[in-house]
Formats: sequence, C-alpha cells, structure tokens
Amino acid sequence: MKRRIERVATILTLICAIFVIINLVRLNAKIGATSRRVPLVQPEIVGKEISVLKDSAGKIKKTLVLFINPGCRFCEESFEFYRNLASLAADRKDIQIVAVTNLPAEMGSAYLRTTKLGIEKALGRSQVSLPLRGIPTLVMLNERGVVVRFWIGKLSSAEESEVIRAFVEN
Repeated sequence: MKRRIERVATILTLICAIFVIINLVRLNAKIGATSRRVPLVQPEIVGKEISVLKDSAGKIKKTLVLFINPGCRFCEESFEFYRNLASLAADRKDIQIVAVTNLPAEMGSAYLRTTKLGIEKALGRSQVSLPLRGIPTLVMLNERGVVVRFWIGKLSSAEESEVIRAFVEN
C-alpha cells in the first residue's frame, strides 16, 4: 500500500511539473510576442513616392501622413500626440499633416472632425498605395512626396520626440 501511494504521489508530481512547464512556455511566448518591435524604418518603403501628396507649388517642405482607422485602440491612445503635432503644423506654412483612413475621403474627413485632432486634410486608403504593416503608422515625406521616415504603432515618449524633431526641424 505504501508503494502504491508513493507511485501515485510521483505521478501527480510529474503531472504538476508538466502543467507548470506548459504554462511557463505559454507565458514566455506571450511576453515575447508583445515585446517584439517592428523596425521604425522599413527600407522597402523609404524612397517611395506618394504622388497624390506631391506639392507642385513647392511651398510644403515636409508632410506627415498619419494612417489611422476608426476603432483602432492604439490610434485613439495616440490622439493627444496627434493633436500636439497638428498644433505645431498649424503655425507653419512649410509643413502639413494629412490623415489617411480606411474610409472613403469624405467619410474620413467626417471621422477626423469627430476626433478633434485638428487635421483638415483626409484621404481614403485607396488613394495612397503604400504597403503597411500596422496601424497607426506615421510616414514622413519630403517636398517631392518621397518617403524619408516611417514609424509604426503606438510610439514611446522618445519616439514621439523623434517624430516632432524630424517634422518641425529643417
């Protein structure tokens, strides 16, 4: 009887150990998945032209294209940062912000008004052919409408500062 109890105890110990190992592996996979970062600059995007945003008059030196979608949690969590960017751009004539949503342009404009971001110009996603890996996405264009920088996702404070510096400095 004593041997039988020892065997049952050993089997139960092994089952518990396997259960703990499986859960640790799952937890590690979740932590690893959330800590991976998409690269800030994607070389296949940098250098591409977005012709619809090319400034033919030559007055706009930099355009920040903001790809957002209604219902996007990270987009909504970043609204205050986008409002700050819009206020910086409002005081200047040589930079602009354009929002691109997954909605048609008119509906995108209506959506922007409800967000109170202070961004006037909206385009529909079908107007801008650029492969994206995530939303929200910020794309910096030069005066020729060529992508020079690219940020994906909800940005950290340091990344937000980097965007502001890149956008407002000449």
